[in-house]
Amino acid sequence: MSMPGWYPDPAGNPGHFRYWDGTSWSAQTTTDPAGSAAPQQPQGFSSAPGAAPQQQSNRGLIAAIAAILALSLLVWALFFRNDDGFQAVPEDTNSSSPQGPVWDETSPPTPEPSGISEPAPTGGAMVDCPTTGGSVVPISGDQLHGGGLVIPRQGDWDEATGAVFLLPWTQDMQAQTKTIYSSPLGTRWFSVQAVGAVSKADGFEEPRNSARMMMSCFATSGYYSGFTGRKDLQSEAVDINGKQGWRLRSEVYVDMEDLPQVDGDVIDVIVVDTGDPESLGVFVSSATIGDGETLSQIEDSISRMTTG
Repeated sequence: MSMPGWYPDPAGNPGHFRYWDGTSWSAQTTTDPAGSAAPQQPQGFSSAPGAAPQQQSNRGLIAAIAAILALSLLVWALFFRNDDGFQAVPEDTNSSSPQGPVWDETSPPTPEPSGISEPAPTGGAMVDCPTTGGSVVPISGDQLHGGGLVIPRQGDWDEATGAVFLLPWTQDMQAQTKTIYSSPLGTRWFSVQAVGAVSKADGFEEPRNSARMMMSCFATSGYYSGFTGRKDLQSEAVDINGKQGWRLRSEVYVDMEDLPQVDGDVIDVIVVDTGDPESLGVFVSSATIGDGETLSQIEDSISRMTTG
């Protein structure tokens, strides 16, 4: 600082200015440097009573140099120092207007895959499912057979014939239905239990993922009129006569104007690797939410399920 003029007071008084004549500071200060003339006899400013002018000037200069050094060290620490030495600060390439997905703080984080299927709510989006199956096989005797699985026949249920064509991604199904409600408009709400097969060529390659696919198809492919959503309740590995499988239980919700008393169904899907190179065995059932009797019958069928 060599040019004479008014400068912010080095003593740190806010809003005050002190005159620098090129060699020393004035004792006089001002709050209006633009309207103040240079002092007639500049004196070194005093930071303490009785200090010599040259000492006072040196102290001010030292204080200014120390402040500059401190600021330089701060900039160095913030931008250039790391544990391995010096490096240039990387360029910030982040856009002020991101074009990709943005984290929504109102949404829960997506969990990392853990190897265990956790129950999770599912929205009401419809899915596309295979349509290469849909065949129904007549029932004979007191058991249902399909896809290498066997379950007991429920005595007070009807044999399903054309109804199961609504599951066109399945093959060789044997099924029973039980009417729960009938509306004045002719809409029928029924429960179902069935066994059959799903083809590996359609993407049903192993039990766990196939159970999820089967549930999505059963819940959202159009089988349920008025479908509004789904919530998974149970997801676990099962063993059927030494054959490995996966069980998924979900609640499927509906809103139907002509059947307002119906909230939806409890659905069970069990997919089993029975050893067939081309298909997996599958059990599927539905029971009206709150219908304890039907749920008990379905649990009976599941507990007595076997392979053969």
